[in-house]
Amino acid sequence: MMMQSTRYKALLRSLFASVMQSELSASDLRLLAEELRRGRLGDELAYMVEEAASHFQDPIRETSSDLRALERLVKDKRLTKAAIQNIITSIDARSTAQEAATMRQILQEFLLSSSPRQLEKFKDIITSSGNTDPYLKGISERDK
Repeated sequence: MMMQSTRYKALLRSLFASVMQSELSASDLRLLAEELRRGRLGDELAYMVEEAASHFQDPIRETSSDLRALERLVKDKRLTKAAIQNIITSIDARSTAQEAATMRQILQEFLLSSSPRQLEKFKDIITSSGNTDPYLKGISERDK
């Protein structure tokens, strides 16, 4: 699975900034560049990152049940992608959902970046938006 272009670019800038802050000399920088091109530095760094990643819980797995619950709530309320993006933007102006993103991706990104308070506000807004048809509500609750 490939990393998203925006995350990749942010990571690349962060790595570059770390190298520049290390106060390496110009000759050390040239040797580093050579090592990056032809050496084993990439493999060793990849090993270190994989080892570190094994000690962290994947936030997507933690939020999968929350994501399913939000998806069901949005589906039950028949909210559009634009409506969801507007709600998220009203809660968190820093939100950067892309137009090409699916509803699931938008909700997942919000879950990963929101605070518990923002998530509760989001749920409150969704549950208060529009009245659900009692017949459809009965059917959806029967499936639970």
